[in-house]
Amino acid sequence: MKDRLMLNLDVDPYKITADSYNFILSKKAVSKRGKEVLEVVGYYATLEGVFKRLLGEAVGNSDVKTVKQLLDKLEDVHSKISKEAKKL
Repeated sequence: MKDRLMLNLDVDPYKITADSYNFILSKKAVSKRGKEVLEVVGYYATLEGVFKRLLGEAVGNSDVKTVKQLLDKLEDVHSKISKEAKKL
């Protein structure tokens, strides 16, 4: 098995991690006990798959009503990903 980049990106409220088999997209949540937990959104074979899902989640969970708002939302997500990637 080919070694995979160990990844840990924080794209609030999401977190992108990787192990030797998958890229993992998780969403931060608060448990019933008041502690921050990560809920797995999905496991992906490629980083591209994670980014597609992340963009879908960001747009699907927003209240965008115009193309301008959609482009602004996509730019916001892109900026967050770029900022975290520069830390690698």
